[in-house]
Amino acid sequence: MNEMAPHFEEGIPIQETKKASAEGQQEKKELSPEFVKEVENSAFDPQDKMYILLVKAGLKPAAAVSFNARVWGHGKDERYVPEDITQESTDMIENSGLFRKIEANGGDRLGFTTPEGEDVEYNREHVSYLIAHTQEDLDRIVLATEQENAELMGKAFGYPETAVDAFSNKKQLLNLDDLPKNVRESPAMLFCKFQLSVDNWREEIKQIQDWADFVKQTSPRIYNEMVELGMAAERTRIYEKTEMSIEQIPHIEKGAIKIITALNVLDIPTSQSCEGHISYEDNETRIVVPFVELSVPTQPEKRFVGQEKLVQKVAKKYGVPVEDVRTTILHNAHWEEFSGAEEAKEYKEWRRQNKKISKKAGKFLQEFNKDNAIPEHVRLTINEQEAGHFDISNIGGRQGWQSVGEKDLTPKQKAETAEQLAQYQWQLDAFANFLRRKYSTNK
Repeated sequence: MNEMAPHFEEGIPIQETKKASAEGQQEKKELSPEFVKEVENSAFDPQDKMYILLVKAGLKPAAAVSFNARVWGHGKDERYVPEDITQESTDMIENSGLFRKIEANGGDRLGFTTPEGEDVEYNREHVSYLIAHTQEDLDRIVLATEQENAELMGKAFGYPETAVDAFSNKKQLLNLDDLPKNVRESPAMLFCKFQLSVDNWREEIKQIQDWADFVKQTSPRIYNEMVELGMAAERTRIYEKTEMSIEQIPHIEKGAIKIITALNVLDIPTSQSCEGHISYEDNETRIVVPFVELSVPTQPEKRFVGQEKLVQKVAKKYGVPVEDVRTTILHNAHWEEFSGAEEAKEYKEWRRQNKKISKKAGKFLQEFNKDNAIPEHVRLTINEQEAGHFDISNIGGRQGWQSVGEKDLTPKQKAETAEQLAQYQWQLDAFANFLRRKYSTNK
């Protein structure tokens, strides 16, 4: 990762345009197999390995690259890059024929947030370089870095003028979601972690593809590493976008956002949820068990064959508003008049689709529950509901709630009840974390 120019070197990994080439790019040079192998085996991360190849070949004027020699402070063990690899990586840069300036050779303290929301800080010792194809290119990037001028850095790194202008608010940025689906999901876009310009994205993507093709031809190993890195970044982007969208749902409970997000990014649609509560009804204390409901978003309004006659009959017999009957039977047709009534063809298909997604969720849940040493009543299961939905909830709350005693509990009973609810909530939260890891690692 590059610390010298976080806005560009991390945000726009590879791309060039004819405009950029016209401003001083050299003709592409063939790289020796020996040099490529040295880069592949170095301590640099895949993105920086790619930059080294592109700069050496004259396809990119300059880059900022670095590698960690030692990382410690998170996890049980300190992680070292073997001393011989560290030395070989340094020697590779020094003997590469690249013009270079060492930017940092020391330590700092960094941090990140885990998928579970935990803030983690760690220490590192690292070596950072500015590398360039010519002395003029090096002078340009050194000056831009010293001035901390993002626009000049973008140009010095060789990024297309249109992309630099868009980043500098001189042109309009393109939302990646507005790209055609086939373009957005193309392998080249895995190399593109920057925002394209609205007017010139086609030219910018063509250059990204050209650079990706060069890396693939020169080093399939680095190309594959970059694809894997790009896919991981794209999955993170999709997860965060999905989470933000769910947060905007009216009346969504905060404790349910994580499990809904994790299921949705795995193409398991949800329809209702509850984060769990303690309630007081009918002179008793109840735990409303947390749950998430699974169903495809196309539930037909007509559930039964000849439904309207049955609805009118029930409404008249029990004094219930007609619209209430129509709404209720989509969740639970508990009136005897609906007993044995045949469901409509479209509704049967909706049930079939729900069973399909429940099987998919069930495979994840089975893996999650394997060797999960928890009390049986806390264990999560998938349950089919009368109207065709499925829900994921704790075994102890199969009815949606659990009675724990009279309305007025002793302080000890209140503490035990709160602890019980916390166990239910923790288990659903743990399953959400499990699903996110599965999604993030694409396994």
